[in-house]
Amino acid sequence: MTRKEKIYNIVVCVLSLVSVVFAIKDFAIGLNKAELVCDYLIYALFVLDYFVRFILADKKKSFVKSNVLDLIAIIPFNSAFRIFRTVKVIRMARLLKLAKIGSVSARGFKKAKRFLNTNGFKYVLILSAAAILISSVLMTYFEQMTFKDSLWWSFVTALQ
Repeated sequence: MTRKEKIYNIVVCVLSLVSVVFAIKDFAIGLNKAELVCDYLIYALFVLDYFVRFILADKKKSFVKSNVLDLIAIIPFNSAFRIFRTVKVIRMARLLKLAKIGSVSARGFKKAKRFLNTNGFKYVLILSAAAILISSVLMTYFEQMTFKDSLWWSFVTALQ
């Protein structure tokens, strides 16, 4: 890895962490004007980053498949999708080889993957998440609720 790539990854990591802090604060108490502007600038940088990497990618379809979480992170919804920006932190840790936790975590990931693949459980989770998000959007539209409130309503309703 070149020095420029390392610097790029560190900058993206820091921006991701700041964005996650803003997302948590936004859910809890809201952001002030300066924080909101800073968050929009970070968002714009992530959108620009994604599209530049997409344009430079040789295999566009493969790029989109391998960067699905990055794509979700730049969807212009509410704070909920800002959490996906932590994926950049994880990627940087992996690239800098800081994510070596050992064989215990590898076995844990294999067990988790096997569990999720049991009887199509991962598809149930995906469909449940999609249903919650779709119902949240519909409740926001039809009931004139905020997205946070409608997401909470959808989640709690799904649990019952």
